[in-house]
Amino acid sequence: MVRIFICLFLFLLSGDILPQTNSMSLGGYVGVGSIRGNSPSQTSFNTSIFLDAAPEFMQGSSLRLSLLYGRKIEALLPGGLYDRYFPFMKGISLKVTTNQTFQNFFYTEEAIGPLVLNDRTFSDVNSVDLGLGFSFMAGLDFRSGGKGMAFGLGSEYGLTFTNTSASYFAFYLQAQYYFLGKD
Repeated sequence: MVRIFICLFLFLLSGDILPQTNSMSLGGYVGVGSIRGNSPSQTSFNTSIFLDAAPEFMQGSSLRLSLLYGRKIEALLPGGLYDRYFPFMKGISLKVTTNQTFQNFFYTEEAIGPLVLNDRTFSDVNSVDLGLGFSFMAGLDFRSGGKGMAFGLGSEYGLTFTNTSASYFAFYLQAQYYFLGKD
């Protein structure tokens, strides 16, 4: 999955694509939530990195390619990874994102799109599930001239419909850096 993300990132940075893009950004989030496969929900820490691109033809929306990871929160405790298995999930999603700006710096962001999750909630389970991801965030935008940082608090929910019907929920703090942008 990381190879796909890197290849897409390099493709989007090619000279022919950038003039047709209103903005591009790179970001990520860290938060807490839950993961669930064919098991009860388990409290987890969740993280994601993403590449966001707003092509001109989408007029106000952008595409977000995300890599996500969630693991049982006890794995963060001291000595937590020695001789123990902690359930986890990893996945990739491609969402359409829209923003609404309020006053000068405040904005909200909504996203929806297809999701592929690798369910590893048990040591003998290695299932790939397909579904949808949804997210909502409220934040502060500190961009100047189309470039700069944006921060926010949000939540994300992923639900799959195949195999183990894996799902996750995350409440997170997000940071996003716009390295290409137009006013």
